[in-house]
Amino acid sequence: MMSQTEEIKLPQPVETVGKPLAPPTQPKVWKLSSARPGTTTMGAS
Repeated sequence: MMSQTEEIKLPQPVETVGKPLAPPTQPKVWKLSSARPGTTTMGAS
């Protein structure tokens, strides 16, 4: 169980890649990350 706690404490990028269904803090980071690469399809709208 401690391992899971550590994963949650890890950077947001890691959480997003490992668990897309995480707190509202990850969706925000995921949108920013996807917007940077150049795939701002959802962000544009």
